[in-house]
Amino acid sequence: MTRGYVNLIRISECSRKLLIYKIFFDSAEEKM
Repeated sequence: MTRGYVNLIRISECSRKLLIYKIFFDSAEEKM
């Protein structure tokens, strides 16, 4: 149970970083 919970947190952190990168690159493309 605990191991799965830790994996969930790790996955959510990765997806959050991916979202931030996606937003950053989208805004950078708009500026170009």
